[in-house]
Amino acid sequence: MATHQWAFPREPAQIRNMPRAIAAMKRIVDATVTTGIDAVENKVEGTKNIVTGKLADGLTDRISVAYDGRIEVQGVDPGELFLFPGGLTNSCDTGDKAYDLLVLACLAVAKVNLRGDITITSPASRGRWNQAINIASTVLGDDVPNPLDDV
Repeated sequence: MATHQWAFPREPAQIRNMPRAIAAMKRIVDATVTTGIDAVENKVEGTKNIVTGKLADGLTDRISVAYDGRIEVQGVDPGELFLFPGGLTNSCDTGDKAYDLLVLACLAVAKVNLRGDITITSPASRGRWNQAINIASTVLGDDVPNPLDDV
């Protein structure tokens, strides 16, 4: 199981760089929906399992990644949903499914933008993080550091 967790020290809507983090994450999600993860990371499949959504609680956007392309809880284990930013404490159990790399790429970009305003814990190996960082770096056209290196 791959349960990724992230937490914020205060309400996400109060974090100054949250819109910038979300914008970068949306670029990654949109690119994988448009071109497929395979175009960025040859070993990943399942690009139809990615969706984006909107939020109206003070933030203009959110990233929503759901296995099987559904964001509604009906028919989807709520633990499999990657809803970002979420609340103060959050988790997503990807079960190592294809979208796991996308979730890690999004979390890596969140860490770059939010630095000390987000804490991330994950059982993912350094190699798995590096695959995800490759996706993020390729899509964004910039080097994304590994969150394990404590940005």
